[in-house]
Amino acid sequence: MTDTLPNPTRMTRTAPEIAALLPPGVEAAVLVGPGHEADLLAEERDAIRRAAPARRREFAAGRACARHALAALGIGEVPVPQAPDRAPCWPDGVVGSITHTGDFAAAAVAHRRELVSLGIDAERRDRAAPRLWPRICTPAELAWLESLPEGERVALATALFSAKEAFYKCQHPLTDTFLAYRDVEVRIAESAFTLEVLRDVPALEPYLDGAAAGRILHDDDVVVTAIALAAPSSG
Repeated sequence: MTDTLPNPTRMTRTAPEIAALLPPGVEAAVLVGPGHEADLLAEERDAIRRAAPARRREFAAGRACARHALAALGIGEVPVPQAPDRAPCWPDGVVGSITHTGDFAAAAVAHRRELVSLGIDAERRDRAAPRLWPRICTPAELAWLESLPEGERVALATALFSAKEAFYKCQHPLTDTFLAYRDVEVRIAESAFTLEVLRDVPALEPYLDGAAAGRILHDDDVVVTAIALAAPSSG
């Protein structure tokens, strides 16, 4: 994947670069810049009533992206409130994911008839500093990182970390299961990754046939990862 993220425009816009990381039928939107609390719907404001200002701007940016992506999917203005576990509550028949890091926010959505779940995650390229690797990496992942040229390690460790975050968002609505970073193992090949779950999660079995696969979008400042799960084949 050689596309880069949209230039900073400080306005919400569709993001085909991110949608292209996922199967056909997905719509995505991105916002570079702060969100505005005044744009939130009443059901959404409840989630951040006691939040710090930075969290309120971040939340508003994510919801702006969600509403823009939903509109591209053909769904009119509806609230995207927050569940007790802080996951977004999508309209009936819709699956989606929201991510934000710094002044960057994005959302991706699809009809449930197309996908049963999806997850996206964005991280600053220097997010996964070496001191974090023992906590987020399996032994095989650590060995891989240490085999790389030193100048590439942090960015690729961040992509690895982001892939795990995206998968967690994707699997949790289906399983209601907490997965630790070292419960999954990621293998990266340029702009794609595969991911293997290392512990037994029976609720995931209908959706996985071996390793799950996702895509990576590398930018000068941000790494975005995305993964989706389709409905089990009836055949």
